Amino acid sequence: MRFMVKLCYPCSSYLLSRVPYVFLSLPQEEFEAAAKEALTLPSSVGNDDKLVLYGFFKQSKEGDCTTDQPGFFDPKGKAKWAAWNANKGMDKETAMAKYVEKVNALK
Repeated sequence: MRFMVKLCYPCSSYLLSRVPYVFLSLPQEEFEAAAKEALTLPSSVGNDDKLVLYGFFKQSKEGDCTTDQPGFFDPKGKAKWAAWNANKGMDKETAMAKYVEKVNALK
């Protein structure tokens, strides 16, 4: 499990001694922040990258894909289903970490 470590100096008497405190950002918080950033990604991001993000997002929120594959007349739904189903068996924490990495790579 991956944690983001942030060092900061509190505004108290410890500031003078410069003793850092370590605050761990939970993967869920990092994931939620990345989800907000994903809404503001540049328009140059391609559909393939958006589908990868969609697959990781759905896997981290709902787990394995349990719905039936959409039919021939729903190509958009079929592509989204395939992106989600490609992550079958991946645990939620790994999907969150990969989602955050992908968003950071696309910024």
